[in-house]
Amino acid sequence: MKRLAIPVIVLGVILLSTGIALGCVWNAGCWLTGGGLKLEPAVNMRLAERGAKQTFGGNIYPGCSPEAGAGGQWNHVDHYQKIHFQGWTVQEVNCGYDGSIGPSSTSPDTPFNFIEARGTGTIKGIQGNKFPEGTVNVNFFLRAEDLNEPGNQKANAANGGVLIDRYYLHVWDSDGLTYLLIDTDNAAGTVDPVTITGGNLQLHVSSCP
Repeated sequence: MKRLAIPVIVLGVILLSTGIALGCVWNAGCWLTGGGLKLEPAVNMRLAERGAKQTFGGNIYPGCSPEAGAGGQWNHVDHYQKIHFQGWTVQEVNCGYDGSIGPSSTSPDTPFNFIEARGTGTIKGIQGNKFPEGTVNVNFFLRAEDLNEPGNQKANAANGGVLIDRYYLHVWDSDGLTYLLIDTDNAAGTVDPVTITGGNLQLHVSSCP
């Protein structure tokens, strides 16, 4: 899935659009949880993973409102760069179904197979990384695709199906400097999610009225 990036203004902050609807969008149709069996010491949480060095998880839009828990929280720990990103405020959410990537999600059943979210957060160094900038305020855009149960490479086992959950994350500062990019071709201007290797990305139908 490749889409050109264009600048837009969301809540007075210049962000980078990667294809979701412009402005403040709160699609009440779904919400996301991400996690796994691996305990990540940096956050003391069990997170999903992409290889041994990238762990991630949290929730997006769990309370049917941008005011509930600031719309969710997301963690991503990059042990290659020794940095920890935390998404503190989710400003925009879009749930949808794309038949070209797979069926709608199951367990629980939903009519969706992806969620996209953008917001703001912080990034800092860990494990001895002094990170000269200290703690940096950043923007982020995330896409999660719930394509199987379980969502990781165990889905390739007998009777496990053929699809694996996929994940994209771009984190950048107010000057447009990219600090973290999880993407198949390492091009920030397109959205090309990677397959996860552990844990699960799970969509839920919202109970919002």
